[in-house]
Amino acid sequence: MQTQKDHVEAYSFLIGRMTSALVLGDASHLDVPAKRAWTGLLIGLVLGLLIAVGFFVYGLIAHHTGSGPAPMPNPGHTI
Repeated sequence: MQTQKDHVEAYSFLIGRMTSALVLGDASHLDVPAKRAWTGLLIGLVLGLLIAVGFFVYGLIAHHTGSGPAPMPNPGHTI
């Protein structure tokens, strides 16, 4: 006799197949339909993090070597 857990698993499998058939047009497709979106999100986050770290390192190097842009003059301060 099937337990309630078996029924829930069967229902979950059926819903997954129906979703796959609706989104991809193929009911026997084994990949998760949102996998592409998650992969894109993770790659975007990693690239954004790498760019931010790159700017941070550049800022540290420019600050310590003095090769950064010249400081802005104070408008009320006379030289």
